[in-house]
Amino acid sequence: MGRKQGFLIIFLIFLFIPLNCYAQNGDVLCTSEHFILKAFPGSPSDAIPSSKEAQEFCNFYERVIEELRGKFGGELKGKITVVFGGKQAQGTGGRTVAEVYSSKLPLYNFGTHEIFHVALEDLLGPPPPLLLTIRPAPPFWSPLGLEELACTVFELHFWERSPQLHLYARVYQELNNWPSLETILSQEAKFTFQEMEFPLESFITYLLENYPPSCFKALWQYKADLALSPTLNLQKAIQQAYGKPLAKLEEEWRSSLEKISVESDWYKTVSFHRESQLLLATISSQITAQAEPIKIQLDSLTQLNEALKPIAKIWNSAPYGILVQPLKDFSTLEENLVRAKELSKKAEKAIQLLQVVQRNLGSQNWNEAYGNFYELRGSLIALGEQSLLPWVDKNLEELKGKVPPELVRSLEERGFPWWGWVLIGCGIAGVLGLGGWLFLRRRRIHKKEKG
Repeated sequence: MGRKQGFLIIFLIFLFIPLNCYAQNGDVLCTSEHFILKAFPGSPSDAIPSSKEAQEFCNFYERVIEELRGKFGGELKGKITVVFGGKQAQGTGGRTVAEVYSSKLPLYNFGTHEIFHVALEDLLGPPPPLLLTIRPAPPFWSPLGLEELACTVFELHFWERSPQLHLYARVYQELNNWPSLETILSQEAKFTFQEMEFPLESFITYLLENYPPSCFKALWQYKADLALSPTLNLQKAIQQAYGKPLAKLEEEWRSSLEKISVESDWYKTVSFHRESQLLLATISSQITAQAEPIKIQLDSLTQLNEALKPIAKIWNSAPYGILVQPLKDFSTLEENLVRAKELSKKAEKAIQLLQVVQRNLGSQNWNEAYGNFYELRGSLIALGEQSLLPWVDKNLEELKGKVPPELVRSLEERGFPWWGWVLIGCGIAGVLGLGGWLFLRRRRIHKKEKG
């Protein structure tokens, strides 16, 4: 959904307080041979697994480690402390990881992604920094490196979603008119994170499924040549690890994807997934790009959240939105997506206006500020954004004394549409609509603190 997509945010508290501090103070939920599960002090009960669930998590984690050790050899360097709770933030610090859990979401959301960062480094060593590192075109979540992709690949493997991953990758390739991997790595093809993630993960999964684990281990342990580009490093690493050039392995991988039968329902499902993910990424990118002090928050756009809620519910039901069965009925979902697209355009306009009015106030351009504030007010109401309305109304009232009366009259004579008040009355019904979806993508950014 990791990196579930994000569509991600490491909260500021992680910037100042090491994760180990929480590990020392948290309540112990479960212990096993390689893991200690704890809770953030003061976390809400729905963000902490029960004792029974914590034991199930420990058993799952131990199975993960047993399989990884059998595949690659080696031993963990000590126990891994997994901390749950704490604002759904994720990260890695030393041998302590913060994972997500919510009693309101499907059980797979209890979090495994960050554990792979620690386990793979213990078993394989640190990955080469210049290997398979791609910075996607905007809107993007984070750079795609071998370590991040591999963690998601293993996560999907243990959630038994690898067959569907290949199917998603095939459709994404077709929809994106996917070029060669060399072109992707050379940055000649500008794809977003969402458009590249599944195909790249499918390629790595193909290598793990069809070649000895020692080949992947050699790829991971390749000593990158800092004088070479990422593309040349990958070509050299692939040749050394697999005994074949990158182009040959890519040809094999593409041939395997072509053998996958894609029924019409599946094609439509994956296409819908791609379209909705790109919409979310665009909205999130606009939200995070705001530069002025006063900002629109995504969860305050209640009408947009309400439109996205049914779509988010579908993708929340599976890891990274990779379903086991295709969708059958698209009518309501497509209607919601159309509405979400319309509202996203209004949101983009409102974000732009909010930035402009703050600059207008700074430059004391009162006439332009009044007109922009007036337009901003209508946009916010259409989006169901109520938190900024008092601030907007306060500025409009103050600006009335600084602008010509005819300007005020001309704008007020336009009137206010009846549906604006209806939208205000809708309240915050859709605030949670996007929260779960973002939850899936928050695994996309992971923070490491050494020492």
